[in-house]
Amino acid sequence: MKIEELTHKIYEEGIEKAKKQEQELLEAARREADRIVAEARSKAEENAERMKQEAARSKAVLDRELKLAGGLALAQVKQRITDCLVDAVLPDSVASALDDPAFMEQLILEVARRWDFGRTNVDISMVLPQDTQRSMSGQFAAKMQQLLDRGIEVTFSDSLKSGFRIVPKDGSYRISFEETSFIAFFRDFLREGTRKTLFPHDEVEGTQPAVGEAGLQP
Repeated sequence: MKIEELTHKIYEEGIEKAKKQEQELLEAARREADRIVAEARSKAEENAERMKQEAARSKAVLDRELKLAGGLALAQVKQRITDCLVDAVLPDSVASALDDPAFMEQLILEVARRWDFGRTNVDISMVLPQDTQRSMSGQFAAKMQQLLDRGIEVTFSDSLKSGFRIVPKDGSYRISFEETSFIAFFRDFLREGTRKTLFPHDEVEGTQPAVGEAGLQP
């Protein structure tokens, strides 16, 4: 074989080999590009799904918070309406009752009748407003004398304007039946009844409005 033919053959084989290698490299590059694109698309889809789930969770949390905030706000408005009505009526009603001598006579005697003074180890004193001496009936005075006969001290005080108190002589505690105590005592009862009257279709709520201070406390 001539040198020229041999050289040409070697050249052709080199060209074929180079083309083959080039084709293999292109195929490898194409496969790698496809892999990268597929991986990127998969990650993008995963991120999109994750963001969608996070958005759904955030929306659910926000919806719950808005519903809770709305429910609390509505409950507060209803409670304020109820309190305004109760506070508008209760003080005058209590004051009127405590200014009624007949009612006070009955109340004092009923408390005295039900109070087991004999079980106490201290001397008990019932403190009444000074005006009680002038406004109470003669029959009431006679019944009060029965308390005195039982050893219960009855005193009158200018500082007490309405109601009455029961206190031990040693001053260790005091049970008040004064106007402020009655108002506090009845406020919770009237609140509940007024609320049911104003809002009869309310469902039982998980969070109850704060109640007022308890009345008739020592």
